[in-house]
Parts: sequence; structure tokens; C-alpha cells
Amino acid sequence: MKKELDLLKEIQSLDTVILKENSLLSKAPQLLDKYEKPFKESEKALEKSESDLTNATQRQRTLEVTLEEIKDKSKKLKLRASDLKTNKEYQAHLLEIQKVEEDIGKVEEDILIAMERVDEKKRALAASKENFDRENDKVIQLKKELERKQVEARKNLDTLLIKREKLSQSIPPDLHDKYISLFESKNSLAVVRVKDEICLGCNMKMPPQRFAEVIKCDKLIICPQCGRILYFEQEQEQAV
Repeated sequence: MKKELDLLKEIQSLDTVILKENSLLSKAPQLLDKYEKPFKESEKALEKSESDLTNATQRQRTLEVTLEEIKDKSKKLKLRASDLKTNKEYQAHLLEIQKVEEDIGKVEEDILIAMERVDEKKRALAASKENFDRENDKVIQLKKELERKQVEARKNLDTLLIKREKLSQSIPPDLHDKYISLFESKNSLAVVRVKDEICLGCNMKMPPQRFAEVIKCDKLIICPQCGRILYFEQEQEQAV
């Protein structure tokens, strides 16, 4: 029975590593999603910054066109002065020119504000672009690292599964089936050590007679509490 127990312990060690490698492969997409979240947020922020700059630039250009139109109107008004006949017409004309000049001054102020707004949006765009590039680099590096680990995990799995298959053929099918059932139902721990009459799977103390049977190892012994397969392993004495 000792031979079968040693094989089961080795199979359990392999299964533990196989579970770990499979977990890495299954969690890779979620891990990538986790790191892609800040990247996608930075991408949205970049798009918004680009849109904000476009709108600010368009606003400035619209004001500049408006300013040219008002200046053209002012120029034409001034050319009409010679056509005026009465003082009343002239005074009204001066008021109209004054109003247009005030409009020019207001639009020029609006243009200065718009130019400052454009500069502000350019700085914001530069910051967004820098953050986007940084997050993009992180995702690229993460993808490369995940791909490397996935290739390594698949390679390890192939080797582990071949080795496990050979080992499983060396034990009786019914014993292997019992081990599989326990491994799946007992938190991936089917074969456990007994120490000082205590099962290290459930930490429950067993009767001395049962402990003696585990030490003897001439038949398969099951923990009366948790149902796991038990084995005894003498602790190595520490060097003084």
C-alpha cells in the first residue's frame, strides 16, 4: 500500500500544480480587463480633450470671422460720412459708428478669452496624451507578459498531464477514482499526513488504534472525520 500512497501523493502534487497553471490561463482575460480599465479611461479622456480643443479652436475662429465682418462694417460706415446731408444724420451716423467700435472691442476681448481657452485645452490635451501613452505602454507590456506566461503554462501543462497519466496508470482504477472524488470535494486535498494522531486535513484527533494502522501502512486508511486518505511520514531530525 505504501507504493500506492506514494503514487497518490505524487499525483496530488502534480494536480496542485495543474490547477495553478489552469487558474493562470483562466484568469488571464480578467487580469487583462483589470489593467485595460485605466487604459480605456485614459482613451476616453484623450478623446474628450481632443473634442474640447476642437470646440475651443472653432469658437476662436468664429469670433475672428465675426471681428472681420464688424471691422468691414465699420469701414463702410466711415466711407458713408461724405454722403450725409444734415447734422442730425451725421450725429446718428456717429452713434452707429460708436456702437460698431464698441462691438469690435467686445469681440476682441472675447477673442483673447478664446485664445486663453485654446491654450488651456492644448495643455490638457498634452497631459491626456501623456497619460494615454503611459497606460497604453502598460497594457502592451502586460499583454506580452501574459502571453509569455500563458505559453509557459501550456507547455508545463502538457508535460504535467503526460507525467500524471503515466502515474495514474500505475494505481488501481478504483483507488484513482476515490482519489479524484476526494480531490474535487475536499478543497484539492485528498491525501493528507497524520501527525501526533491528528489528521492535518481536518485537524481532528483520531483513535490510537487508527493512528497505528496508518503507521503500519498495510491497507488504505481513511480519516473517520473528513474522509481523506491518510499517510504517516516520519519527521526528519534536525541537525544540532
